[in-house]
Amino acid sequence: MSCKNGQVKVIVPLFSTALCEIAVKLLDIPTAIINEAITAELVEGNLVAEIIGEEDVIFLTPLYRAEVGCAAQLQRLNKGEPL
Repeated sequence: MSCKNGQVKVIVPLFSTALCEIAVKLLDIPTAIINEAITAELVEGNLVAEIIGEEDVIFLTPLYRAEVGCAAQLQRLNKGEPL
């Protein structure tokens, strides 16, 4: 994963570019350290990276799981399947 000029390259809701830029500004920490921290959290499973449309996004794992679960239930309801 790399973040140069505000671009995060991850096969990965917060747009990853925005996450890197905001973290660098708010925490006043170099981009390289932010990249290491994001990578470590991805490896530990605390973050989930996904591509939505053409955008790389990063989710907190519990929120990602909740969103995926809600989407699955909505799809089930849309098909008219019973509880």
